[in-house]
Amino acid sequence: MADKINEIFNSVVEKETGLTLSQLNLIEKLTYSKKHKKLVAIKNDIHSQHACCTIVSNVVISGVLKEFRERLEEAFSDLEIEIV
Repeated sequence: MADKINEIFNSVVEKETGLTLSQLNLIEKLTYSKKHKKLVAIKNDIHSQHACCTIVSNVVISGVLKEFRERLEEAFSDLEIEIV
């Protein structure tokens, strides 16, 4: 499981910068509950002093996180995936 997750972290790329999800440090923590068959990714919040920068960052990040979720769902189809 850990190898698959690391592979996903290193293969999801933000298209404008070419940086991987791992390099962007968007996910703070990943937890797994075997009992509940659930994988939860806790994301780091991005904030700027300028509202417009925060908005643009969140739009870009949403695409990366969408791809991350899709890859997790594909790799772990038997688990519920949640990003909070």
